[in-house]
Amino acid sequence: MNDADFFVVKQYLMRSIARPGFWQGISLEQKNKSVTSLHQLPDDKAQWLNWIADNLQPEQQQKLNASVRKSRMRQKGKDITVSDEAHRILVALSDNGRLSFSQVIEQKLNRAYLNAIRKDK
Repeated sequence: MNDADFFVVKQYLMRSIARPGFWQGISLEQKNKSVTSLHQLPDDKAQWLNWIADNLQPEQQQKLNASVRKSRMRQKGKDITVSDEAHRILVALSDNGRLSFSQVIEQKLNRAYLNAIRKDK
């Protein structure tokens, strides 16, 4: 984990622990224990990673990882935002063709672009 990822992890967790939905399915006692121990963590990546492994459910870890990946993409300038409907369509097309989102976009946009050029001629 680089320093930029570490910053995103800390920021994500500090925001998330304040949301009641984040702790759904976790006992109040466990939530309080987790929050207290998080606030006591030193600025050490290894200890934060251990805390994540010990205190977050797999679904929470997946959301955290997605947030880190999204941050990396923003830093590279390759971030895009799509509507819920566009995301649903991308998922359906990628599942049907076993393609990545990028492959779906490239193939479908290429076809649309070529069709538009043909119509202009």
